Amino acid sequence: MQNAVVYSFPDRFLVMPSCITPTGLRLVSAPYVALPLSVTDLEFTHTLKSALDISTREVPHPVDWKAAALPRLGAAGVKTERAFQLKSKLVEIVKDGNGIQLRPTHNGGATGDKKGFYWIGGAEFVVSASLNESEFVAQIKRAFSLCTE
Repeated sequence: MQNAVVYSFPDRFLVMPSCITPTGLRLVSAPYVALPLSVTDLEFTHTLKSALDISTREVPHPVDWKAAALPRLGAAGVKTERAFQLKSKLVEIVKDGNGIQLRPTHNGGATGDKKGFYWIGGAEFVVSASLNESEFVAQIKRAFSLCTE
């Protein structure tokens, strides 16, 4: 199984692999690739496929969570987790033998019991791995349209 995430910000997309740690926790990891909203479908798809390929590697479990977050925050163009959370939407992408599952999320904000991103039950959908770049990106944008705040 391959796993990546795409965040949408007001001025960019941020694409990154989601890798597993020795403890079994799945974490986003480098490379954190920022793309302008005007990115071509070909470049967007190429970047996402690369993140999916990289996601099969194991990464170390962070010792210092704040230090580990700095490259991700920088790629997003923000300085704090709060700003990252408040300005973004998240779609998780999972690729396996059945196709590519797109999982829209709910943004629970930066504070409180419901903070963070959560899958929206029933909103996920599967697309064919054989879609062309334009069709694939259109489906990712459809997934973003299902995200809630």
